[in-house]
Amino acid sequence: MTAGEVTRPNFPAPVADVDSEPFWAAAAEGRLRVQVCVGCERGVFPPTPGRCPFCGLGLEWRYHESSASIYSWIGVDRAIFEWEAGLVPFSVVLARIDGLPDVKLPCLYPGPATELKAHQPGSVRFGSEYGDGVRLMFDPAVDG
Repeated sequence: MTAGEVTRPNFPAPVADVDSEPFWAAAAEGRLRVQVCVGCERGVFPPTPGRCPFCGLGLEWRYHESSASIYSWIGVDRAIFEWEAGLVPFSVVLARIDGLPDVKLPCLYPGPATELKAHQPGSVRFGSEYGDGVRLMFDPAVDG
C-alpha cells in the first residue's frame, strides 16, 4: 500500500469446504442453492454430507427463491477488532427462507439493529460490500 492510499474495510472472505462448495459456487453466480431432502422436502442448512437429519433419506441441491424474513438478529455498533472500524454499525441477521422454514441463513445487514424487527420480510442476496468474495446480505422489504 502506498502513502495516502485508503483501504476498504474487509471481513475475512468465506472459504468453501467440500460440503458447502455447491452453495458457494451458486453464490458466485448470485443464486441461492440449498440442500433439500428428497423425501420429506425439508431444507437443510448448513450443508451436510449424507442423509436428511429429519427423516434419514437423501439430500439434493436445489436453487431457491431469495424471499425471507428475520428469525433473529444482533447488532454490532462498536468495533472490537481494528479491521472492523470502518464497518460499524452493522447487524448479523438470521434469515428464515420462505418455503423452507428449517433453513436459516446468517446474513449481514449494513445498518444498526434498531432498524430491524422480528419476522420482518425481505430477501437474501449475495453481495461484496464487505470485502473480497461474496457474502449473504439481508435486504428488508420496502414498506409500501
